[in-house]
Amino acid sequence: MEILDLPTELIVRICLHINPPDLLSCQLTCKILHDIIQRSVIIQYQCALHAASADDNPNCPLSLSERLALLRQGSEAWKILEPKFTLTIPVAHSPSGIYDLTGGIYLLGNYARLELHYVELPTSSEEKSVWRTISVDRRIIDMGLSVYEHDLLAVITTSLICGSNPETYEICLVFFKFSTGEPHPLAREPRISVTTSRFEQRPAVGIEIVGENLVLVLAHYNNPSRPDDRVFIYEWKTGRLKMSLVAQYHTYSGLIFLSESVVVFPNTQNGTLEFWEIPSSPGSIAPLSPRCVLSLPQLVPGEMISNISCRGEPSPMGGNRSTRPFHPSANDAIVIFNMRVQPRVGMQHHLAMMQFGHTFTFLIHRSALLELFRSAPATAVPWSQWGPNISRWLPADGLPTRWITTTSGQRCVSIMEDAPSSPSEYYVFDFNPHSVRVALMEGVKAYMTEEDRRMVCTSSTTIDPAFAFAEEVSSCLPYVVTESKERYAFDGVLLDEERVLGIYLDRIRAVEVHYFG
Repeated sequence: MEILDLPTELIVRICLHINPPDLLSCQLTCKILHDIIQRSVIIQYQCALHAASADDNPNCPLSLSERLALLRQGSEAWKILEPKFTLTIPVAHSPSGIYDLTGGIYLLGNYARLELHYVELPTSSEEKSVWRTISVDRRIIDMGLSVYEHDLLAVITTSLICGSNPETYEICLVFFKFSTGEPHPLAREPRISVTTSRFEQRPAVGIEIVGENLVLVLAHYNNPSRPDDRVFIYEWKTGRLKMSLVAQYHTYSGLIFLSESVVVFPNTQNGTLEFWEIPSSPGSIAPLSPRCVLSLPQLVPGEMISNISCRGEPSPMGGNRSTRPFHPSANDAIVIFNMRVQPRVGMQHHLAMMQFGHTFTFLIHRSALLELFRSAPATAVPWSQWGPNISRWLPADGLPTRWITTTSGQRCVSIMEDAPSSPSEYYVFDFNPHSVRVALMEGVKAYMTEEDRRMVCTSSTTIDPAFAFAEEVSSCLPYVVTESKERYAFDGVLLDEERVLGIYLDRIRAVEVHYFG
């Protein structure tokens, strides 16, 4: 018996176990296979998911044909960067610097730091956007969200301990069920006392939640007393502290989960990326040093890294409460690092610090970092041995890097910093290898033209040292970049899996939503 003698249903099932690129070859073998593959909705949907680097969501009530149509429509809208609709959401309250964009939610703090305001972003032009409020009984430092996986809002608070002398402040973690604003039912301890501080000044916070693990970074990098940085890793449901780190002032500020048990901390003191493994069980011994260290490009003498912010969206998840038909693959997602390099204080560079500091953005696939973690030696790996082939470095002077929520999946958005005074197009970068191959097949050039707002970059580029780096910083991760049709006076642009958000400042008075799907 030959394969074509099998019932069509079995042939379809067999095809579902074949890699989508190989299915293209199968289609060329005979007309019968070609017709079966082309007419099967489930095969076409699997191929479309593979091309988009997306994962199907079994919780979605839509049929396969409806999911396929939405995926194709959204992919095409992103490809040509033409939104299905745009609308503006006014911001009535006075925001603080607290914000997040994840799980279809845009969240802002308020100036008094006692409330969080959020809006569920629209998926159609007919939806009304309503701001909702979650109140907290202590002053809010920052917060972390895990909407899809746990319906969780973790708030970091500070409060003066009554009667303390000298004055001492308690820093706590408070767990809310995001959808209700009530204490989270899965948290055994709805409030955890993390640490105390002698400083009224709020620390900078890095927080991420994946699976059972919550990682919290506290850094007082604007404090003249130069206190140590602190890292706390909790099993948030039980409140158990799994491990903690104390580091020199100005060492850590943010983090990225590569998996539920592997975390990357950029180290600004050493100019490295540190990979730490989180203990998996109560009896496990917490590590005393990172499992793997990757060096960033060496700086010239007299220069320092003043800040590294980072993010990878979506984070790895053990479950998904969303009803959206599909989501970007967390494993295939890019992670973004914004790095500021400037002259050191006290080296006759005060004027130079203002004039000659430089910002750089580099992007890497999460899967590439995870592979390095699995194969890297115990010693630090020099940049030249790991970085050029899997990363893309971009000069970011003149770009508004104060917002880190600019990536989702394999896309990244950017706009010129002077757009409010000189309106500019925004640009969406796509690091999906399939998108690059399609662009090359369609004849997209390495530069933009009046006829085509897209360009593709597959060659190696080198960052102008600009008195920052002591070694060549080349990178060659391929990408396609598309320019918006119109120009905008946005102060900044954010991005999630379905849309671009344009931000108008003056304490954020409005958000313009460009929906692509």
